[in-house]
Amino acid sequence: MRRFIYIFALIGFISTFAFAKEINLPYYEWKLKEGKGKETFEQYCLMCHSPGYIFNLAKGKNKPRNLWEQVVHHMVHEFKAPIPEDAQKKIINYLNNNYR
Repeated sequence: MRRFIYIFALIGFISTFAFAKEINLPYYEWKLKEGKGKETFEQYCLMCHSPGYIFNLAKGKNKPRNLWEQVVHHMVHEFKAPIPEDAQKKIINYLNNNYR
């Protein structure tokens, strides 16, 4: 009986790989806008987020300055992102100046 269990387990294991399909995801090389505070933004924000996530937040025009303040405040106080206060200001200014 054990032999049959091992054989069925082996067949199930092998069939999992035999029918697996390769998945190719597109690669996007995101170009961040140059500006004062870009390095700080990259250092603290891109450890958790892709640039595409930020670009999606920035879709549309005329984002008020307090939007970026709210986003950064939320990351620090709700999600406990380890961003010092001076870096928060640099990030907010970078986003406000480049992604409004």
